Amino acid sequence: MSTPSLLAMVEQALAAEDLKLPVFNQTALQLQRALGKADFSVEKCSVLINRDQALASEILKEANSSFYGGLKKVVTINEAIVRLGAREVLRLTVQVTQRGLYRCRHKGLNLLMEKLWRHSLGCALGAYWLAKNTGYQVLMQEAFLGGLMHDIGQLFLLKVMEDICRVQPQVRLSEALVMEVLVSMHVEQGYRLMQHWGLPDEYADIVRYHHHPEPPIESSLLTLVMLADQACRKLGISLVHHPELVLATSREAQLLGVKETTLAQLEIALEDKFLNPPAAAAS
Repeated sequence: MSTPSLLAMVEQALAAEDLKLPVFNQTALQLQRALGKADFSVEKCSVLINRDQALASEILKEANSSFYGGLKKVVTINEAIVRLGAREVLRLTVQVTQRGLYRCRHKGLNLLMEKLWRHSLGCALGAYWLAKNTGYQVLMQEAFLGGLMHDIGQLFLLKVMEDICRVQPQVRLSEALVMEVLVSMHVEQGYRLMQHWGLPDEYADIVRYHHHPEPPIESSLLTLVMLADQACRKLGISLVHHPELVLATSREAQLLGVKETTLAQLEIALEDKFLNPPAAAAS
């Protein structure tokens, strides 16, 4: 009896009735929903964040960092929200809570998860930088979150493969086989996950169309993320390195009207963060 392919095993696992989809951090989800309501208040957001002491600690640390810090040290989440702004707090919340998902006990898969986190954060920072420097400042926070989530389907599939290896320790994975699964299935499974989490449609659209040559929707947010994604792949801040990419001639750069000099600055910013960073800067 022949051994089923890894792709077949993953498809079988995804079709299983007892498959448990990953849970989006509840604090981040509730904060996202609170920001969309007319009765939003700093106090309500503060209550949500204070339920998670590790998260609250990270928010306070960021509010007092050299980047955001003021003359007076903030000591409460209320003060941190006022200093950072509610949308910046949401961005930090998603970043902190998502980071913890990109780990597992399988050595090979954990290495890929680390690379995937690096790529996701790189795409998030790249999209944020592009929005800030190309006239889309109003989309900065959304661009960051879109970049962070665009390849969430790959993380989901790596988790599924981790489960397969735990139940069937005789299964041997090669990077080529794993990449075949990720490339062929991550868009569909990522979109499925976004629907399950009930995140806003603009983020689900990014997951669904970020590899589409001509997306069937008009979205500057999607275009920002797609261009940042290409920049990361050109620089090797990704699972697959594509140094041959020419950003200036891309459809996305043309749509956004981004000049070649601006794209060069984007590459330098990403290189400084991920390729020539001070210790632990990319974490």
